[in-house]
Amino acid sequence: MQASAPSCGTALRLSPSRDHPKPIPSLKGIYPAPDRGRGRAGLDAFEVSDLGERYPAVGRTWRSTWPEFTPYLAFPRTIRTVV
Repeated sequence: MQASAPSCGTALRLSPSRDHPKPIPSLKGIYPAPDRGRGRAGLDAFEVSDLGERYPAVGRTWRSTWPEFTPYLAFPRTIRTVV
């Protein structure tokens, strides 16, 4: 599987570097989601948060690559760390 979805680092390029530590915890909530629905809920939660409203391009980046990212969520968490 080729990972073409944004990583936290890729998505953060759309925000000033001084602000990078702020959205990371919110974005990391997407990766460990046990399924697509909860991953989508994590993305939804980020987008409606203060940080999501401050950096809407980060949410748009995730949305635009969501179809490529969701197969990743089908793997067990132990496999995801390797992928």
